[in-house]
Amino acid sequence: MDKLDAFKKSNSSLYQKYQGAFDSQPGDFSMVKMAIETIEERLLPGEEVRYSFAIARHQNKDINVYILTNKRYIYYGIRLTKKDFKSIPYDKIENIEVKEKTLTQDLEVRSKEEKITVFFISAHKKHFDEFYVFLSERQLNPVESGVELVKE
Repeated sequence: MDKLDAFKKSNSSLYQKYQGAFDSQPGDFSMVKMAIETIEERLLPGEEVRYSFAIARHQNKDINVYILTNKRYIYYGIRLTKKDFKSIPYDKIENIEVKEKTLTQDLEVRSKEEKITVFFISAHKKHFDEFYVFLSERQLNPVESGVELVKE
């Protein structure tokens, strides 16, 4: 049994909550788990995770985790010696921009105070679509958008 399978059994509720992040980077279980533990500590009262996604960059030995909750968009990145936490409440989103590049689609979300950019490669098309739709709906109606992501 590998680490991820053991974690699924020992902490199934946390795995289910962040399944998208764990499943999008199954080979980077330890880094994703470390990021998730920090994000859990920073969730607001009543905040519920709707969707999560993780991207590892092995050449830089870092991990980036993106979380959509019922209240805000969260980014948490871990690099060798640096950790970075950003969040944008949905009612503060000013701009959502898609930048088409040769190998990626970049989804840039801005508020006056923050900017969070996530890079999706072609294999992540499903994740890109879900993030874009969810964030666009929340920008238009941050309180009662009614958009729920379906977990498969």
